[in-house]
Amino acid sequence: MRISMSLLLTASLLWTSQALATPSQPVIPPADQTGDIEQAIPLEETVTVVSEKPADPVAMALEARFDAKPKALSLDNRRDWAGVAAFYEQANYAPLWIEDGRLNTKARQVIFFLKRSSQDGLNPDDYRTPPLSLGMKEEADFATLAKAESDLSHAIVTYARHAQAGRVRPKEVSKTITLTPVKPDPVEVVERIADADDPRTILKGFQPQHEGYKRLKAQLAQLRATPVEKTHQVIPSGKALKLGTSDPRVALLRERLNVPTETNAALFDEALLDAVKTFQTQRDLHVDGIVGRQTLAVLNGKKALSEADIIANMEMWRWLPRDLGQFHVFVNVPEYRLRVFKDDKQTHTTRVVVGKFRNKTPIFSDEIEHVVVNPYWNVPASIAVKELLPQIRRNPRGYLAKRNYQVLTKVKGRVRVVDPRRVNWSKFNANRVRIRQAPGGGNALGRIKFLFPNKHAVYLHDTPSKSLFSKQRRAFSHGCIRVHKPFEFAEALFAESAGWNKARLQSMLGNKERWVNLEKHVPVHLAYFTLRVNDDGDLNAFDDVYGHMASLKAKLER
Repeated sequence: MRISMSLLLTASLLWTSQALATPSQPVIPPADQTGDIEQAIPLEETVTVVSEKPADPVAMALEARFDAKPKALSLDNRRDWAGVAAFYEQANYAPLWIEDGRLNTKARQVIFFLKRSSQDGLNPDDYRTPPLSLGMKEEADFATLAKAESDLSHAIVTYARHAQAGRVRPKEVSKTITLTPVKPDPVEVVERIADADDPRTILKGFQPQHEGYKRLKAQLAQLRATPVEKTHQVIPSGKALKLGTSDPRVALLRERLNVPTETNAALFDEALLDAVKTFQTQRDLHVDGIVGRQTLAVLNGKKALSEADIIANMEMWRWLPRDLGQFHVFVNVPEYRLRVFKDDKQTHTTRVVVGKFRNKTPIFSDEIEHVVVNPYWNVPASIAVKELLPQIRRNPRGYLAKRNYQVLTKVKGRVRVVDPRRVNWSKFNANRVRIRQAPGGGNALGRIKFLFPNKHAVYLHDTPSKSLFSKQRRAFSHGCIRVHKPFEFAEALFAESAGWNKARLQSMLGNKERWVNLEKHVPVHLAYFTLRVNDDGDLNAFDDVYGHMASLKAKLER
């Protein structure tokens, strides 16, 4: 472009007058000169000349890389890739990890961190990172540098998703697991890492912060650092072993519970008694210090712990809400155990009965909203048809009356209780006729239930079948959760509600249904863990009652 000398002189005078002007008084060119400048140099061309800078070749290669369509990716990987592309577009494709043709310090920190992700039960091979030697031994071309830049950002986003929400979708394990883990936003992930002084701190934050998860992580590290131990020898069956018993099997019991011999290895002494009681307490057995058939079965049934077991349980923690609630209820189905927590401290615990294998208790999180004393039991249509109907058809009035059942149907547009003899049971229609059990001692829900309305129609409740709580394996229900000593649980639940306690709730007992609404809803989590580390650091293992953990392990190992 050629510019006349007079025009250059005019531009120079304008620049000088602007430089001498005060910031609060912008300079306006003289009226007789403005027109000449506009005619000589169009405004758009002037801007182009002033702002023109040499383009970063790595940024240009990066833009071209994101313009190209990626190869076939999974749904989650497409989401991650789109998020990374959106971040770079907002940043005008300025590289984060490449400086002077090689990886910068922050990039090296991230790569070292991702390569050690197995510490959190993840697979480092899932995170494609560039070689640390990139650009150091020989100069790398711009396309290679752009690939390294995008691969590392994509690896970071993938790691964040795996760490926070898991590698496997819950519904892939079972349709009865309806937890919805929250996946981090890919753009926000890269932004946070880019702004961090130490990206490793941000990356660690995507891991679950639950105490249960941290304890399993510590167990994983301990297992990997400990030589493989020999399998415990099976203790033969026989008469119950108890204090004072002298039996060769006692020596095997000592070895199993790691109790040293003081005088006679075959003698069941006080030290062994204490160890047996501790074991029974940890395994939720009847604590009597006697090694009978049930305790012996649990002693011999302890499975060898594997990394896969711990990693699968760690994955389950990723599915739970990050915030369980300052005050919450936690039910672990394989453990048949309910706990109440306040500020991460257990305030109450009790046994529960859960669903049978064919009527699995669903796994999800919700909030307890209502407590019902003297509840009606509205019999689900499936139970009415499969279990009650054959008995009702033989003796409609007698069978229903004996068990305190009522029959409801619409009469003149309103639902009313009707005489069972008015129903044609041979053509029973569950959409028109409903069966319910009136409040009372024999009611299937017992004297109290705890409601958290959900699509599964499950809840916590009392039961008249108290004997089931003494069993080791307690999967007997149709899906709902039966609570041992429910009024003690109710008192623990109402600890956050003024004016309510066990005595007040029990004063409401009778034949009339009574509803109590919680002042503040209480989060409840129906969870599934086959491993739990207690406060003393001991690892407790439970049966995979529904096979969820076996399915999850198989999917994690794909």
